[in-house]
Amino acid sequence: MAPLEYPYLLEQGCIARCYLSDVPKVLESYFAVVTQVLLEYPDYPSPFWKLLSLCLFTLGNDESEIRSKSARVLRALEERQQPARSSKIQDYDISISDKTKAVYKNAQFEISKRLSKQHTELAFHIFSEFTLYFKDLQPASQRNVVAVLLPWIQSIELKVDPNGGPIAESYVLLANLLEITIKSSGALHNEVQALWQALATGPYPGNVRLILDFIISICLERREQNFVEYAKQIVVFLASTTSTPGIKVVEFLLMQITPKAMVPNEKKEVASPPPDIVQLPYCADLGEALPIGTKQAGFSLGQLSMILLVDLMVSPIQLTPENVASIDGGALAKKVFRARDYTFASFARNLEVRNSLEAGPEDPAKPSVRTNAIKLFLTSLKFLPSDAKKELLLQKEVMSHLTFLLKDDPAYLLVEMLEALRKHVLADDKVPREAKFKAFNTKTLDRLAGLYYYKHDEDVEGRLTVKDAVHRFLTYVCTTPGAGILYTGTGMYPKDLDDEATQHVKDTDDFAFERAAWGDRYTEEVPVANFVLDEFIQKMRPWSSLRHSELLVSVFEAAPELVASYFLANKSFSFEPKLSMTWIGYA
Repeated sequence: MAPLEYPYLLEQGCIARCYLSDVPKVLESYFAVVTQVLLEYPDYPSPFWKLLSLCLFTLGNDESEIRSKSARVLRALEERQQPARSSKIQDYDISISDKTKAVYKNAQFEISKRLSKQHTELAFHIFSEFTLYFKDLQPASQRNVVAVLLPWIQSIELKVDPNGGPIAESYVLLANLLEITIKSSGALHNEVQALWQALATGPYPGNVRLILDFIISICLERREQNFVEYAKQIVVFLASTTSTPGIKVVEFLLMQITPKAMVPNEKKEVASPPPDIVQLPYCADLGEALPIGTKQAGFSLGQLSMILLVDLMVSPIQLTPENVASIDGGALAKKVFRARDYTFASFARNLEVRNSLEAGPEDPAKPSVRTNAIKLFLTSLKFLPSDAKKELLLQKEVMSHLTFLLKDDPAYLLVEMLEALRKHVLADDKVPREAKFKAFNTKTLDRLAGLYYYKHDEDVEGRLTVKDAVHRFLTYVCTTPGAGILYTGTGMYPKDLDDEATQHVKDTDDFAFERAAWGDRYTEEVPVANFVLDEFIQKMRPWSSLRHSELLVSVFEAAPELVASYFLANKSFSFEPKLSMTWIGYA
C-alpha cells in the first residue's frame, strides 16, 4: 500500500501518535514510519507547516536518534520548498546529537528561531497545530511545545477586520492562548506568562491593544467571574514586561475609566467566531474550556478596567506603581484618584504588607506591596491637585499606616518619602492647613523622629542619609509657619494672659514675672497654642542626641512659648549611673 494513496493514514495516525505517545518505544516506531515516508516520497501530500511542527517538537525528544532524524527531515523539507530556502539547520547537527539536555534544548530553540524568520507566514498555522494537541500532552511535553512556540509567536502581528474585531487568524491565536491559560496556567505559570509576553513584546506594538480588547470583550459578553480571574492574570503578565507594553496596558485601562463607562450595559449575545477559522487546524471552544456558570456578574467597561487595574497597583512587578499616576506627565493622576473606591479601597492595608515578617530592609530587586503602595502614594501627591491631596491625606488610617513600619523600609525610599512630603504637601500653600495639621499630628511626628535611630542607613554619594533627611524634615515642619503645624506670634508668655498683664511684665525688669501675682498660676504647667509641638518635644532627648538638641533649640526659637512648658516638665535631666551608652559616654 503506497502512502501517497492514503495520506490520511500518516496524518491521522502516525503524526498524532508522535505527539501523544507516552511510551518511548511506541513513539520511536511511529516516528520511524513518518521519517521513512517523508524521506522516500518527496511528493507526499501533507502541508509543510504540519510536518514542520512535528519535527520541531521531536527535536526536543530525549532520544538522540529521534532528534537526529528530525533534523534530517527538516533539512529535506526546506529544500523541497519553492522557492527553496535554507535555515542552515546543519549548523546544529552536533548540538542536536549531544547527550546533555541543556545543549540540545538550546539547539532546538535556535533552530525554531531560524525557521520562524524564514517562514513567518506559517506562524498562525504552526501555533494552531501545536495547540491542537497541547491540552492532551503531559507537562514535560507542554514545556517542550512552549520552547518551540516562543520564536514563532513573537513574529506574529495581530490584525483586525473592518468591524474592529480580530480576523480569523488572530482570533484563533488569542482563543487558543486563552485556553492554554485556563487549562495550564496553574502548572505552567512561567511558561504561559512567557507566551503572552512574547506576543506583546514583539515588533508589533499594536498587539497589546488587540489582546486587551479581546479579553475585555470576552469578559463583558460572558459576564462570568471566572473569565475575569483569568483576564487579571493576563493583564499582570502583559504589564510585568520591562519594556513599553507594561505602560500601554495601564494607560489603556485608565482611559476606559469614565463616568459613562461605569454604567453596566445590557447583556450581549456571545459573538460567534469568524467563519474563516476552519482554515486553521484548531480553534478552542471557550465555552467548553470555561463553561458559563449560573451566577453571572454584569460588569461595565469602567468597572472591569478598574478590577484589572487594581492588581497592578500592589503587585511586585517590573512596572512600578508610580508610573500609573505619572503617565503623560501626571495627566492621568486625577483620574486614578477619582476612582479611589477601587484603586485606594485597600490602600491603608497595603501599606502594611511586607515581603517577610522578619525585621530588616527588603531586597530592592523584589519590592514589597508596601513599597509599591508608598511609591503610588508619593507619585499621587506629586501630580494631584491640592483638593485631591487633602482627601488623600485625610483618608482613614493612611498616614498612620504609612509611618507604622518606617524602621524597616529601604533607606532610598525613606529619603524619597521625606522629600516628597515636604515638597508636595508641607510646602504647598494650596493644601489647607487643617489637612496638614491632622496628617502631621503628634503620633506621626513621634514615628518620624524614630528615624533618628535608623539602623540600615546607606552612605550614597549625592544623597542624604536617613538621619540627616529626617532631621531636615522635622526642623522644617516644626519651625516653618506655612507647614501647617506651627502657630507663630505667641511670645514667651502664657496665651491666656490679657494684653495689659503681658505688657506690664514686658515693661518692668527681668524678674517681673516672678513678682507678678498671676505667676503662681503657672508653677505646674503653662497653656500653649502649639500643643502638638509641646507634646512632641517632651519626648526629645537633647542630652543624648546632638540632632535632638539642635531640633529642640530650633523649636524654642520658632515658638518661645514652649520654653517654659518644656522646662516645667523637664526640671532636670537624668544622668544617674546606669549601664547605657549615654552613661558610658559621659563617664
